[in-house]
Amino acid sequence: MSTKVQRLPKHIHNSENNAMELQIATTTEGFDIFGEATAFIIDGTPQTRLSLLRLFTDYGLEAQAFDDPRDFLASVAEDARGCIVLGSSLPTGCGLDFHDRLCQLDINLPVIFISQDNDVQKSVRAMKAGAVDFLLQPLDRGEILNAVNYALKKDAERFAAVSARRAILSRLATLTPRETEVFEAVTSGLMNKQIAYNLGVSEIMVKVHRGKMVRKMKARSVAELVRMHEITRDGGRAQERQSFRIVH
Repeated sequence: MSTKVQRLPKHIHNSENNAMELQIATTTEGFDIFGEATAFIIDGTPQTRLSLLRLFTDYGLEAQAFDDPRDFLASVAEDARGCIVLGSSLPTGCGLDFHDRLCQLDINLPVIFISQDNDVQKSVRAMKAGAVDFLLQPLDRGEILNAVNYALKKDAERFAAVSARRAILSRLATLTPRETEVFEAVTSGLMNKQIAYNLGVSEIMVKVHRGKMVRKMKARSVAELVRMHEITRDGGRAQERQSFRIVH
């Protein structure tokens, strides 16, 4: 029987029995900066789902659990932030196959695989498919928390890339057709004189259009314009490859 969504309230245990867990939490950076993130647990074992729900919510991380991956697909928001903790064996099939399905659906949340089998082929396939980690059960609390922390940082980078691309596309939409032509020419490495010749206008007019374009794009250098151009062309992956701050 499918469990639609399992949630636990956020809380912190203060008992002596949880002293070791609290120590791990204080040495695992980043949870407090991921307020909008959710750990999505997809696993066919009720005990595993409940244990991970408790562990994550104990450290202030929003968590949801599913035994059926189809329920996850039905409920996950298009702009969801966080990560997926995915069991290698699911009631409806193989976790690796579901990971492939996630990629096909363009659901780019980082995935952490958990498995009871020390199967090298599975782990290699998972990592090649883009999983951020492959952990063996029984899970070590410190390992899973650190893996989730790393996954959330990767997702924060992904979100920043998407946000940057949207901001740049919004600015591009404000350019006139001529300013857009100048933007394309400048980011292709052409000088003002070359642009003027190609467009059949004076160099003075190129400078005027260029100045307006730069102001609208809020660029501080040609190099920044080039990076903006790259980001709009590759879906934001350029943002992940290099440090680039968008000025609002």
